Amino acid sequence: MGKLYRCGQQAAITLDDFIGASPVQCQERDIDRYGRIVADCSVRGEDIELWLVRNGHAMAYRKYSSAYVAAEQEAKNAKRGIWAGQVQPPWEWRKDRRSGSKSQKSSTPMCER
Repeated sequence: MGKLYRCGQQAAITLDDFIGASPVQCQERDIDRYGRIVADCSVRGEDIELWLVRNGHAMAYRKYSSAYVAAEQEAKNAKRGIWAGQVQPPWEWRKDRRSGSKSQKSSTPMCER
């Protein structure tokens, strides 16, 4: 078994470094069923979600869009970020947490290198 690490926390730190002091531009795309704004955001003209997925810090969420599937496959093939080891998709982790799964040991999503 490899070493566990907080991949979500690592993604947040990496994103902070990527954005730096640059302004973030967001364009509202939709409103979800909970009344939250769904937006596409970019920094220095680069799609932030695409950057995260392409660099292995996020997954394509196929339930709502196939827009980032190719970028995810690229990251998997190159073993970037979370794809360098074992990872449970966040939607599965949340489902396990809601169901009270005994296999769910951490209150924070973890990845394995």
